[in-house]
Amino acid sequence: MKSREVHLVARPTGEPTPSDFRIVTTDVPDPDGDLATRAVTGAGAASAPLDVADRVLEAIETERFLVLPHEEVREFLHRKVSDHDRWIAGMQRFRKSLS
Repeated sequence: MKSREVHLVARPTGEPTPSDFRIVTTDVPDPDGDLATRAVTGAGAASAPLDVADRVLEAIETERFLVLPHEEVREFLHRKVSDHDRWIAGMQRFRKSLS
């Protein structure tokens, strides 16, 4: 499978122009073999982009800084802050499960 990426090829001075960029076609790695893909899909249910966009707009309207894709993330953050060593151990176990 192929994908298109936009690469910055020249650091613009002032306003960027189309000549500062190049569109490059790249190969998309096999999702089953890609560690990052397995990490995301193995971590739980993923939110649909429009659902996340709705949460962002709601946060802007209510002037909230922290925007979470779903409430489970709030618990993950709480655990990370309250017991960092335990959180790191859990992340290490998760990483090993992806191998």
